[in-house]
Amino acid sequence: MATINSLGDVQRCIKNWQSILTDETKIMNCFNQGNAIIYENHYNLAQLGNTNIHVYPGVDNDGTFYMFLLPAALDVPNTSSIAFNSFTVCQVQPNLGDSNQIPAQEAILRIDTWKKDYPKWTKNQIEKRSLTGGMFEAFLMPASYMIQGDRYITYLGLQTDASAATGLTADLITTDTKYANVYYDTVRPVPPYGQGDFHLL
Repeated sequence: MATINSLGDVQRCIKNWQSILTDETKIMNCFNQGNAIIYENHYNLAQLGNTNIHVYPGVDNDGTFYMFLLPAALDVPNTSSIAFNSFTVCQVQPNLGDSNQIPAQEAILRIDTWKKDYPKWTKNQIEKRSLTGGMFEAFLMPASYMIQGDRYITYLGLQTDASAATGLTADLITTDTKYANVYYDTVRPVPPYGQGDFHLL
């Protein structure tokens, strides 16, 4: 596994993800590595004036799957001015803990749907990309609930969505490890939502 230690490394991984968005085998190699990230929130989002976090998937040259978290307020058009230490670098890992950490039935259903259906969903998402918009490129994760210094687990999930061409939409479900009975699902995948201020795409 390579070490991610610069903005250039982050950008390379994001570009690598972009380059495989239509390659089912390579996407599956990433998804087979795991469905969760664990991290500590180092950001004082209220002080930054924007409580959203941009979540960028990335894959290193050796195939390691990552998620890069960046406060939306720091995702600026002049990407070369983004400080590397603004990112939280998370290697995607197998389910950390079990679904019992998130007791709400809907959260459990979405996490379990990912575990069970991501191969079929991935295939459909890529094959029907003219209808689906293709594989997700990033997520907008509102994070006003996050407490600086707390540790979080974020799971990949699939949400039933009758309006989606595949019947399912990619999702992220987050829980604070201190309060395992509380979960948050406030994300928007890009696409189908627009890239907007995602300047690293």
